Amino acid sequence: MAVLNDEFSSKYDEFINFYLKEKPSLILVKADGSPVMVKTYPKGKYLFNKFSEFFTYYNEKYLQEKDLDKKKIISEKLIKCINKAISMAEIDTKKLNKKIKEAKTNEDIYSVLIYSDTMNKFVEKS
Repeated sequence: MAVLNDEFSSKYDEFINFYLKEKPSLILVKADGSPVMVKTYPKGKYLFNKFSEFFTYYNEKYLQEKDLDKKKIISEKLIKCINKAISMAEIDTKKLNKKIKEAKTNEDIYSVLIYSDTMNKFVEKS
């Protein structure tokens, strides 16, 4: 994925490291005898898929935007959200998976990201 800047790229890699793991299958093997890699989602498949969908959408929106002020707003929103997703990776994500499963739009995903903190309280939007 082409990304908006180095900071987001680095944070996206960090996000991937928390939310997606690939492990060799114990059963499936390729024709050459090497194991097939199986994706696992330690923090929940819904969280990974919805957050990825959100980040991809806004990253593409950023790359297509011509207005520099709007690009800055999108960039700040993405960085804020990816930092929040990374901080959430350190908590029990069962309740968060329930909330994110109900999210239908990117704005719903944004609300879950911004209004959920590690103590499951509402935080102020900055």
